[in-house]
Amino acid sequence: MGKFTMGLRRSSPTILTALGIVGVVGTAVTAVRATPKALRLIKAKKDELETDKLTPMEGRWNYVA
Repeated sequence: MGKFTMGLRRSSPTILTALGIVGVVGTAVTAVRATPKALRLIKAKKDELETDKLTPMEGRWNYVA
């Protein structure tokens, strides 16, 4: 096997760990960025229905993005 292939085999745990960390951080960033919008939409729905609590059917998402 070539030097590149051997190096890749030796480094694969490190590479996969780094990719996993990037995925976790990316997921956390996406969730943090989406939270304010979700809270605004929930508040708007509560105001629309004039209630303090929403049932799962009242609070369902009918739109994406």
